[in-house]
Amino acid sequence: MRRGIQSSMRCVSRTISEAHVILAMSLLLGVAASSHAQAPAAPQQPVKDGAAMEQITHLVKASGGTMRVTISSPNNQPLTTPANVVIVFPPGAQSLEMERVVRDMLAAEATRRGWIVVTPQRPEGRYFFRDADALLRTLLKDLDATLAPIGERYHVAGPSNGGRSSFAWATELPDHTASVLTFPGILPRPSDAKAIPRLKGVPIRMFVGETDEKPWHEGGEAINRAAAANGLDARLTTVAGEAHVIRSLTGAKVMDELEELAKLTAAAPAKNAGNAGNSVKRAEGDGAPVRDQERARDTAADVAKVGATLDAFHAAAAKADGKAYFDLFAEEGVFIGTDASERWTVAEFRAYAEPYFSQGKGWVYTPRAGSRHVAFDASGNTAWFDELLDSASYGTARGTGVLVRSGCDWKIAQYALTFPMPNDLAKELMARIRAFESQPKVAPTPDPATTPTPAGTP
Repeated sequence: MRRGIQSSMRCVSRTISEAHVILAMSLLLGVAASSHAQAPAAPQQPVKDGAAMEQITHLVKASGGTMRVTISSPNNQPLTTPANVVIVFPPGAQSLEMERVVRDMLAAEATRRGWIVVTPQRPEGRYFFRDADALLRTLLKDLDATLAPIGERYHVAGPSNGGRSSFAWATELPDHTASVLTFPGILPRPSDAKAIPRLKGVPIRMFVGETDEKPWHEGGEAINRAAAANGLDARLTTVAGEAHVIRSLTGAKVMDELEELAKLTAAAPAKNAGNAGNSVKRAEGDGAPVRDQERARDTAADVAKVGATLDAFHAAAAKADGKAYFDLFAEEGVFIGTDASERWTVAEFRAYAEPYFSQGKGWVYTPRAGSRHVAFDASGNTAWFDELLDSASYGTARGTGVLVRSGCDWKIAQYALTFPMPNDLAKELMARIRAFESQPKVAPTPDPATTPTPAGTP
């Protein structure tokens, strides 16, 4: 069973632009996408919506960055009043604009029914489904200090990346999960399949469009099989005639599903009954040894994938294959050259390199066997490395940098090229550099011999 889940979860190839998601969901909501083009700053005081809803937005600092969290609640109802609470994770880039889309979709209908809706926006450079350790436990701690969810557990829901984030919450914090509702959603990473047996008492409902891409169907089916094998209450529904964005699943229909899920969980005892005030402390340790073991087993495979990405990066440069080369960068990637002035965004580096690539001129830096070191952060979604390189023009060079997980791939967020200097020569070389830097400044011209070295350059 586990092997089947991992096979079906290995790669989700669909990439949906945020603009497309905004447009499709805005059509679903009956509003123009442009109505969200300029989002207002986070309000400092509650914002009333007629007589039905109150919204409070605040910032939550976590080790992974600062989250912007909006809580929508029935008007005149204290936040400490016990209520069903649903955390709705945004799709796409999980940006402010995406957070507003899902909030507009659900908040009014949910609060009319007495629910509280939490819609978080991810920190810059982070995603809820990739960075569960760095974000979700802090979000739980903040919400536990503010709200009183029935049963001390939260319903989690969301479309696409929001669905993946919902499963990230459930597998990371099963004792704090009331139900999971995705439209669609899959596990963030294959190793999370091992946590499915721990979702006892957590009903799972998944929706996927009939014409959506295969990995979203296979991922949902794999979760369904694993849940059935472990006696869990899970159901996958294929919605006829729908694609990735399920337009027929309106806010009212989502709330109908959530209310049915709430009925299923209403009779279940609070997970932390008899341990009042300890929910956060328990959350910080829930499942940690199990997840640590799972990540340890994943590490060897991820080291190989990171290495393959770096090898492909150097091979593409040597072949002057610009498309393959720049496809390996993360969208926010940076290349740092050997000159102190050379810090290139992907767009800047592409503009510099493409004239060389178009002439078939690449550059050759060969990774030295056994010199590469790779390490990962606690989430397993960020890697940093160092490696020695051999250059025909310059001899020994060093590459260091950072990669980030992107679905089943790894992308280069930063690559820094340097020339190590022998300690015995350091004073002499640094004196020459200082003397050079003290000369009258001239606008620097990128040197293709060092940023990096195109083949055939002196």
